Amino acid sequence: MPARSAAVVWWFVILLTAGACPSASDDDSAAGDDDGADDDASDDDGGDDDGGDDDTGDPGVDDLDYTSLVGRIVVSETTVDDAPNEYPYVSVWGLHEGPFVDGVYPEWVFPWTGEVWERTLTGGDCALYVPFDPFACSPPCAAKVEYCAPPGQCEAFPAHHPAGDLVFQGLAEPLTLSPNDIGLYVLTVGIPDDLFATGATVSVDAAGGETPAFSAAVTAPPPLQPALDCELTLTQGQDLVVTWTAEAPGTSRVRWEMAQGHHAANGPLISCESEDTGSLTVPAALIDAYDLMIPTLQTLSLSRFDRDVVEVAPGQTVALEVASIRVCLPSWE
Repeated sequence: MPARSAAVVWWFVILLTAGACPSASDDDSAAGDDDGADDDASDDDGGDDDGGDDDTGDPGVDDLDYTSLVGRIVVSETTVDDAPNEYPYVSVWGLHEGPFVDGVYPEWVFPWTGEVWERTLTGGDCALYVPFDPFACSPPCAAKVEYCAPPGQCEAFPAHHPAGDLVFQGLAEPLTLSPNDIGLYVLTVGIPDDLFATGATVSVDAAGGETPAFSAAVTAPPPLQPALDCELTLTQGQDLVVTWTAEAPGTSRVRWEMAQGHHAANGPLISCESEDTGSLTVPAALIDAYDLMIPTLQTLSLSRFDRDVVEVAPGQTVALEVASIRVCLPSWE
């Protein structure tokens, strides 16, 4: 298959696979934290945002422990269901488009703008995020250096700590990503459309640098079927049930995301994660709060992925995900 330039897909895959950073930095157990959101990743019960505590990370959303996660590597094949396109991608992030970062950060932050989405409601396997007012910080935060974090304080962007060359095996073609002069990994070469085969062992070996050497490996999941309904209709007061064809029981998980606008441009978003059972439910309370105004102006994404989490230093982990993704992009027609 022909290779595609990474630049073609950077603009939407950054959100759907790697550009946003859910975290557990805003801990309600900390003194003075009274923003109303239960952000403690150490012990939430995984149900509604009721002040309980979970040891899995972002309560009710996924099973990553964000208190230790310092980077995520995503290898994906993405099909755009409202256009005849399929795109491969490899992305590496911690924050600010780069991996392996110091410090903690808000639950959802767009790295190139510092825009923050704050979790306000959870239910079942899902959470609702809404834009946090960037003018809540006074005086304003320093551009490109700080971002405005809930409940209204400037936080510095963490520093990057690259791990040397990242060598990928198990793909249609070998691939090596090297950090640039500011510690970011950016895919600048064309890669095959059919990036990996179902059942292939996809691995990454990091040579080591400011972050120590590590290795991770994942079995590539099968493609998602069928295509998404890009004319999805939401009804106030009713659950949304998302369905797909489940695979045989295994290690795969499925993530559903819906965001108003493009790149969640100044609108709320919902993120859900569950086992690969063939369906998940977005509770009516989240649909009501999402309050979609223009049905065609939202981005939908469903991904099936397998994940390996490895420890790179005491209390620090990196996740490798290999994903099959289907998306619907917003229409302005």
